[in-house]
This record gives sequence, C-alpha cells and structure tokens, in this order.
Amino acid sequence: KPDVKIMKCIGFQKFRYCGENRPGKKYQDKDFLQIALVNMSGKNVRVQIVCFDAERTDEIHPNGLVGRDCEHGVYTKTVPVSKSTQIVRIPYLRTERILTKKTKDESNK
Repeated sequence: KPDVKIMKCIGFQKFRYCGENRPGKKYQDKDFLQIALVNMSGKNVRVQIVCFDAERTDEIHPNGLVGRDCEHGVYTKTVPVSKSTQIVRIPYLRTERILTKKTKDESNK
C-alpha cells in the first residue's frame, strides 16, 4: 500500500514579514522537511506543500511558503521514485504573508 511518512521536520521557524529582509540564515543549510515515499517505485510523485489554517482545514492560510520550487506560496516538485522507500529532502523554506486583503480581492476578479 502506498504511504507517505514524515521522517524529519524543522521544529521551529520564526515568521517574518517580506519587508524585514531577514532570510533566517541560521536554518538555510538545514532541510525543512524529509519525507519517505513508501511502495511507490517506478512512479513520478508530485509533492505539494501548502500552509493551511489549523482551525479551518478547508481554508488556505494567508501565510505561504517562499523558497526553491515555491510559487504563489505553494511548494511543488515532481520526484521520480526508484526505490521501494525513497527519501525526499525538501530544502529550507520560509513562511511569508502571501494572501492579503488586496491580493484576495484581485484573485476574486
């Protein structure tokens, strides 16, 4: 049965506003997340990570992810799986305010 397991996850990350211009150099050399893709060998798996509201899981959180392979606050990467258990290392990602009232109004047009 195909499965995804979280092997390692960054324990703490301080939120920064875009204007602060402080990229969090302390964590940049560390992995943001490591996951194991189990029983998916021979397939291309799309890994997608998005911030969501803990209280209302059907709503995307206004904070989004910024970094390599991120677009519009969402991390997306296609991973070719060649082993029965493939470890995927996700690089350091920052969280920033992506959705504001202004951008929300523009996306509804």
